[in-house]
Amino acid sequence: MMRVILIDDELDLAEVTRDFLELSGQMHVSVAGSALEGLEQLKRDDYDAVVSDYQMPLMDGLQLLKKLRQEGNNIPFILFTGKGREEVVIEALNSGADFYLQKGGQPVAQFAELAHKIRQAVHSRRSESALIESEQRFKDLFESMGSGVAIYSVRNDGNHGSDYIVKDFNRKALQIEGKRREEVVGKSLFELRPRIDEYGLIPMFREVWITGKAAFYPAKVYIDDHYFSWYQNTVFRLISGEIVAIYEDVSEQQRAEEALLDSEARYRSLVENSFEGIWIMDGDSITTYVNQRMADMLHLRPEDMVGRSVTEFLLPGQDEEHEERMQQRMAGVKARYEHCFYLADGSSVHCMVSAVPIMGPDGSFQGSVGVFMDISEMRQTDAAMRERQMKLDSLFKAAPVGMGFVKDRTYLEVNRRTEEMTGYSAAELVGQSTRMLYESDEEYQRVGREKYGELDRVGIGTTATKWRRKDGTFLPIQLTSAAIVPGDRSQGVCFIAIELAPLKHR
Repeated sequence: MMRVILIDDELDLAEVTRDFLELSGQMHVSVAGSALEGLEQLKRDDYDAVVSDYQMPLMDGLQLLKKLRQEGNNIPFILFTGKGREEVVIEALNSGADFYLQKGGQPVAQFAELAHKIRQAVHSRRSESALIESEQRFKDLFESMGSGVAIYSVRNDGNHGSDYIVKDFNRKALQIEGKRREEVVGKSLFELRPRIDEYGLIPMFREVWITGKAAFYPAKVYIDDHYFSWYQNTVFRLISGEIVAIYEDVSEQQRAEEALLDSEARYRSLVENSFEGIWIMDGDSITTYVNQRMADMLHLRPEDMVGRSVTEFLLPGQDEEHEERMQQRMAGVKARYEHCFYLADGSSVHCMVSAVPIMGPDGSFQGSVGVFMDISEMRQTDAAMRERQMKLDSLFKAAPVGMGFVKDRTYLEVNRRTEEMTGYSAAELVGQSTRMLYESDEEYQRVGREKYGELDRVGIGTTATKWRRKDGTFLPIQLTSAAIVPGDRSQGVCFIAIELAPLKHR
């Protein structure tokens, strides 16, 4: 519906004109009897068009038109008058009137022509306003986009960067380039980016320009004396034939991706070359990854294990233990424990396992990582050392000569033969100074000098002396001492005492 104000001091004619215009059902017409009255109504209400008589008292139609235009009001204006002077028509059109229509002739044809002119003027102005609004929306969008947007006109054959002339850059593009708009508009792309022809983007520009099909140019590094950045471009052609490039500086993203790939490569290398076995499983205990070391420990290949449940590698009876540990993992608990794998060839692998749960962002259990250290050889060594220690303990206890350990010239341990030779029990000797078995301080000091002096020189010290037994009698002995840790008697000394007197038969 178009709202029209009809300004004419001949009110009878104005009402007839109004009635005819409203017959189409497309217009609502208000009538004003003077230009001043019409101005008041235009201030109060919104109208789509003005139809005004020319000759009216106080202010004529041309004066009304000029006043509206001076005030910035561009409402469609049709001068509808009985005067047909050429100078009035020219002045009206020069002052901004959309149409000039002379009264008279057949009323039906005249009113129909007026209605047509009104529709034409309103539609034209609405289209013009819509175009302005559209252009403003485009400009707002153009300037506010987070990506750089460049518009180029194309000259020559479009084969070189010098053929693409900058028509406009948006705010983000200017920020990327580090320039002001006046420094880029009118310049060729080659002037802004001297190595653009080497970058590989120009052939795609030309293809889009020729075919009109939009294209995407993936991230690639551009380097010259001033720039070292990664860019990705989306390019399309406007109806006008101009080329638009929407581009982004993705250098930070690219560097982050490269750093991530580098980090992943380092960690993968670390995992794949680790001396420990790495076993990763999902929340259902299905193997998703094992490194070569883990597979070697079980005499398998990695591909033999991936996709299989962990329970397939357990012996009957181990399932329940595994389920308990999985319940702990699901609760987010880390664990360290020993586990033994029994292999098909009858051998076994004893492992120290460090298990860590993998939890999702929402706290849900996603799986676990196990680090397996083969301690089979260590356990065998421990067993051998325990066996050897047992043998040494047996030899120590059953030796036919006195034996013991001393530190800071205090007894730490003695065997049964030492108890027999001295008459003291082990409990009476341990913790006591070795001085208690010597008849005098002089003898104690002499033995110390000779024994420890020789021990420091050659690693073992031997001297003859006498021990004073518990019953007060003296027992001649040959005393041999050696450092428990060779070369370091501060760690303790072991001794062997051999009775020099004839042995009694027991």
